[in-house]
Amino acid sequence: MIIKQFFDHFTAHSSYLLGKGPVCAIIDPRRDIDIYIEEAQRLEMKITHVFETHLHADFISGHIELAENTGAEIYGPQKAGFAFSHRGLKDGDSLNLADLKINVIETPGHTPEMINFVVSDKSVSKNNPSAIFSGDTLFVGDVGRPDMFPGRKEELAEKLFYSLKDKIFELPDYCEIYPAHGAGSLCGGNILSKGWSTIGFERNSNRLLKANKLDEFKSLLFANELPMPDHFKRCSEINRKGPALLKDIPQPVCINADEANKMLSDSKKIIVCDIRSYDAFGGQHIISSFNIDFNGIFGNYSGWMLPFDSEIIIVSENVQDAITAAKVLRRVGIDRKVYYINKGMDSWALNGYFTSHIPQLNPAELKDMADMTSRFVILDVRNLYEFESGNIDGAINIPVHELRYNYSQLNTADNLLVYCGSGKRSSLACSILEMKGFKHLFNIAGGYNAYERVFSNKPAIF
Repeated sequence: MIIKQFFDHFTAHSSYLLGKGPVCAIIDPRRDIDIYIEEAQRLEMKITHVFETHLHADFISGHIELAENTGAEIYGPQKAGFAFSHRGLKDGDSLNLADLKINVIETPGHTPEMINFVVSDKSVSKNNPSAIFSGDTLFVGDVGRPDMFPGRKEELAEKLFYSLKDKIFELPDYCEIYPAHGAGSLCGGNILSKGWSTIGFERNSNRLLKANKLDEFKSLLFANELPMPDHFKRCSEINRKGPALLKDIPQPVCINADEANKMLSDSKKIIVCDIRSYDAFGGQHIISSFNIDFNGIFGNYSGWMLPFDSEIIIVSENVQDAITAAKVLRRVGIDRKVYYINKGMDSWALNGYFTSHIPQLNPAELKDMADMTSRFVILDVRNLYEFESGNIDGAINIPVHELRYNYSQLNTADNLLVYCGSGKRSSLACSILEMKGFKHLFNIAGGYNAYERVFSNKPAIF
């Protein structure tokens, strides 16, 4: 038996190739499928099955792409209501993939339709399961959030508890767990960076699974509630209906600075997404640009923050970053035309077009700012549970995703010191506030992590 994991750090999503002999299945695939086809060819296997554990909310699935390109059949939860050709699966169903027996168990909780695939290798042992593909039911160190359906949080939390207790944890300790997400995903709050786990490891170390009673489980589960990104509902519905094929979506187009300037002048349906680091963005950028760091928060926050009905001009450090960013936009359901500026900000500046900048302050500089809170408003754009775990004295908390609507709580005349955990989300926040007319913005480089080290003499991370 071969299991190959593919981790997309942009969306913290894990997909898998499961194979034996001449055939294989792809489990919870991402939208651009070349990696699976290339790996199957390398292994001299044919992709015959596509397995979906649930309707994915944070990315667009590659199930239709794989069926179109390989002839594989799509298998997924019967309760998902897929609107395309597929085989619906329910609790107790089983499949064969060469010598592999795959049993289906329904594990509602994160979503009502969730199923998991339990795999046994019949050439080794007929009845001993060696792996479970757990979708978003069970992660490494965490479980799937049950609050994605309005008004059903309590109901789904209870179902999740019993899915874990009565089904998944009936499996032997040696059974390996392959989840659909890793650290950084908003489908769980505290997922560990470890790519896979075992039933025994989770039984002994997952704090949520140590809760023996439902009330205790719910209390732990709801302790740090996560925000709900805008694109979650949109992606789920696209996956249910079946996304457009990538061949039918325009490829990214290279334009020069003059063309970009004209497009921005002529249309309100074009936005700029600057994917450079916060320090580069702070130095100079096109006015009214979103700054979403390509190497940090790009996957989740591009789907979350960017208007999905607008065409997008990407500003990047190089062509390859721009092309990859366009792929990631497709992964989170943004299918509008994408352009990128040849030679980026260098070209824009050489043409003499207007730029803006946002000063970057190192936390050490704050020590020299006497009576800081009387001259500045300090804005913490982290999530509430992060803010409550520690913050700069006098700071007010408006999470970055809420600034699009709650910016009116702030005064455009104020000097705003903006911080997050690292400087990336706060730079995005500054870019949003700049669009709303704020002119006196300062981004705290290194964010609260750097601030804590400066003011508490904690050792450096690296």
